[in-house]
Amino acid sequence: GWVPVQSRNLIAAKPKVGKTIIGVSLHLAVSIGGYALGKYKCQQGDTLYLALEGGEKRLKNTIKRLMAAYHINTLPDSFYHETKCLSLDNGGLAAIEAWCERVKNPKLITIDILQNFRPAVAKGQSVYDADYASTQALKAIVEKYGVSINFLHHANKRTADGDMIDLISGSNGLAGGVDNTIIIIRPLRKKIGTIYRI
Repeated sequence: GWVPVQSRNLIAAKPKVGKTIIGVSLHLAVSIGGYALGKYKCQQGDTLYLALEGGEKRLKNTIKRLMAAYHINTLPDSFYHETKCLSLDNGGLAAIEAWCERVKNPKLITIDILQNFRPAVAKGQSVYDADYASTQALKAIVEKYGVSINFLHHANKRTADGDMIDLISGSNGLAGGVDNTIIIIRPLRKKIGTIYRI
């Protein structure tokens, strides 16, 4: 399916392109065992959406809109969400593992947005190493619980003329620390965009 099982996935796009909408849509599809993006059948399970940028009101509005699209009247009990989480190096990793232990069938976790979860670059640490470590740190959770983790992240202002990886804000360590990289491109004032899975 479009959400790979037991994987870490970086989903990058410029602001206001639709990262959160796609992220929440995937969670609804998994929580009901439906179809991601209308065509990819998902394994049903518990999902955890960490909306660390937009706040509770924005998340609830997005969920409400997408529930109507999925013809859901009540949010499934398997759809968990939080708008606050400790950073990766300050209890966030333990909090995610505690959720995996608490629920019956953990399947999908999304961190929206990665910047608000990862630790700052340590003194003497290269940007590449810091970027790589920020996603690599959750590899053990993926392997232990069989869960997939999506990291939503910003793309930079470059065009897509060259290597698509160059569109990811930060170093190549981010793409190097995950199993799959997904780039969303939607031209300004256009309703339809393109999703590239690298």
